[in-house]
Amino acid sequence: MRRCAGTRTTRAVFLDGQRVDAHGTKTVAPTQTTTYALKITFADNTTQTLTTVLTVTPAGAAQIKSVTFSPTTLNTGGLLNVSTIVQNGTADPMPTQDPASGFVYEESDTFCSRGFTETNGAYRVGIDFDGRTGIDHPFRWGLGVPLAPGQSATITGAIRLKTTRAINYWAGLVRGKIAWVQDRQGTQKITVTAAPTLAFTVTPPTIAPGQSAKLEWNAVGARGVTLDGQVVDAQGSRVVTPTKTTTCTLHVVLSDGIARDLTATVTVSTQPQPMRPPTVTLTPENVTRLKTYPRPANDNGRGLHFHIDLRDSTIAVVVPKLLSIGCKWTLIYVPDENQAKRAAKGCWDAGIMPIVRIGNRVDEFSDPVRYVTALKEIGAPAYVQIYNEPGDNREWKVWPG
Repeated sequence: MRRCAGTRTTRAVFLDGQRVDAHGTKTVAPTQTTTYALKITFADNTTQTLTTVLTVTPAGAAQIKSVTFSPTTLNTGGLLNVSTIVQNGTADPMPTQDPASGFVYEESDTFCSRGFTETNGAYRVGIDFDGRTGIDHPFRWGLGVPLAPGQSATITGAIRLKTTRAINYWAGLVRGKIAWVQDRQGTQKITVTAAPTLAFTVTPPTIAPGQSAKLEWNAVGARGVTLDGQVVDAQGSRVVTPTKTTTCTLHVVLSDGIARDLTATVTVSTQPQPMRPPTVTLTPENVTRLKTYPRPANDNGRGLHFHIDLRDSTIAVVVPKLLSIGCKWTLIYVPDENQAKRAAKGCWDAGIMPIVRIGNRVDEFSDPVRYVTALKEIGAPAYVQIYNEPGDNREWKVWPG
C-alpha cells in the first residue's frame, strides 16, 4: 500500500491512527476485507481523510474476477454496457435467477419493478452508483444457468441512462436474501452528457434541372460528421446542383460512439416550373425610392396579420398582444374604410405600422382612395393592398397597368 499526502504543506499524517511520513509505503496482509484511512492535517489546520478498501476474497469462494463499463462517456438516452466475469470457487453449484444476461434496464427501473424479485440463495451480479436512493444495486442480472464448481461465466447487460451527470458505478455479487459476497468491484466514473440536437434540411426540396438547392445541418456536440462520406464541420451548409433526384446522407457519430444517419432528398422535377414575371424591377433607382418609404420607429421587420374581428373590444386586446411579441407591422383585412380607420388608429397610436388589405372579391371593383383617405386622417402612411390574390390573373382585369 502506498501513501502520498499531495503537494500542499502538511503538518501531520496518520494512517489508521498511527503517525507516518507524508510520503511512503506500507505492506499489509489483512485476513478480511479492510478499509484503511489516511488522515492529513495541513499547515493551515485543515484536514482531509482519504480511504481505500482492500478486498480479501477467501479461498474457495464465489467471486467477481473482472468488471467492465463502456462507454465511460455517453449521451442521454445511450446504453451503458456492463460486462462481468464471475467464478465459482466453491465446491457446490451456484444457483441463480433471472433476468438473464443481455437484459436492458431503463434508468428508472429496478429488478423489483421489472418483476425479478429476490429468490433465496440465488446468485446475481448487481450494479450500484453514487447517490442512489431506494433499493440497493437496483440493476441485477443472473448467471444464466447454475454455475458449476470451478467454472466461470460472463454476464452482460445494459442500462439506458437519461440523467446528465458524472458519477461512479460499481458491481457486486449478491446471494439473494443471504449476503453480499462482494461489493464495490470495478468502480468506474461514468459521464452522461446531453445529446446534441441533430438537424439536416434541404431548401428548396424540389428544383428544376440546372437549379441548385442548399443543404444545411447542425450536429454540434457530435464526435464526427460526414456528408456522403466526406468529413465536414459539425454545423454548416452546402449548395448542390444534382442532375437527378438525389438523397444525401449525413452520418453523425455521437460522443458515446453511437452513429446516426440523417437523410435529405433533392427532387429534380422534369415538370415545367411556373414562371411569373416580377412586378417590380429592383433597379438602383427603385431601391433608393423604397428607402424613402415611411417605416415604424426601431423597425425590426417583424409583422403579423391582425384579427379579422375589428370591434373596439377586440382591437383593445390584439394590439397589446402584437406589442408583446415585438411586432412593428400588421396587415388588417377590412370590409370598409370605417373599420379600416378604427383598427389602423389603434395600431398606429401604439407604434405599429398598419397596412390595410381591402376585403373585396376577385374582379370586384373597390375604390382604394377611400382607404387612403382614412389612413391619412389618422396621420398614418397610406399603405393599402389593393389586390388580395396578385397571382390570380382575374385580379389584373380591374386595374389595367
